[in-house]
Amino acid sequence: MCRQISDGCVSRGCGHYIQTVVVAIADCQSVQCRLSTSHNPNCRAPHCRCNQTYGPDIERTTSTKPGLCPQCQGSRLHQGLQAQ
Repeated sequence: MCRQISDGCVSRGCGHYIQTVVVAIADCQSVQCRLSTSHNPNCRAPHCRCNQTYGPDIERTTSTKPGLCPQCQGSRLHQGLQAQ
């Protein structure tokens, strides 16, 4: 399964990674993966049953920020709690 290599920021309050940019693709070199350069070009929809999704990102932390990520802030506010 091919994977995206991304740069991003980690929120220190919750530890969540927030992707800012995809910098490259790690090619899995599998003929069973439609995203790979090794996939047979003649293997096409509707008959292609090969993998069509990326695996987990390879995350590169380029910065950190204090507090919670936006999703955690929104969740806390929705629950009526003070966002940190």
